[in-house]
Amino acid sequence: MAQRSPTMKGLHGAPVLAAVGILFLMLGVAFVRSGSQFRRRPDRVGWRRAEGVIVGYRPGPWTGPATEQERLLFPVVRYVLPDGSEREFVNPTTVDTGLYRTGITRPILVNPADPSQAELASSRAVRASLHWGHVVLGGVFCMGGAAMLAVAVLLLALAR
Repeated sequence: MAQRSPTMKGLHGAPVLAAVGILFLMLGVAFVRSGSQFRRRPDRVGWRRAEGVIVGYRPGPWTGPATEQERLLFPVVRYVLPDGSEREFVNPTTVDTGLYRTGITRPILVNPADPSQAELASSRAVRASLHWGHVVLGGVFCMGGAAMLAVAVLLLALAR
């Protein structure tokens, strides 16, 4: 039975480490790319602040594993235009239903060029935090993956 040389003992871990490093790099890139979708939405520059009343919630898709599924809720907000007519919109992001209870008034942003376009004023902050959260998490995964790849290459180089 042939014995391995002492330098070959740890070599079998290098390919596994390299594979995990590549996986982390791919996850990091995916997080950064998915975070960029939150930046692509318009910044609502020039939109006017107004007040809107939360009148209910529209259920979104079911999320989570089959045993613990929950449904996202998107607030339905009613507001009054300067001409006195009422409009409603479904906010594009979910909110904490404890803070945004039905019947309370919240600040909204309304597009003066098309008053049918509106959203809760907090939605912009939510998008920004989601963007930066994804970018930071993606960066951490990329750095971790690069470090694992570097260690794997070093192990392979030392084994020669």
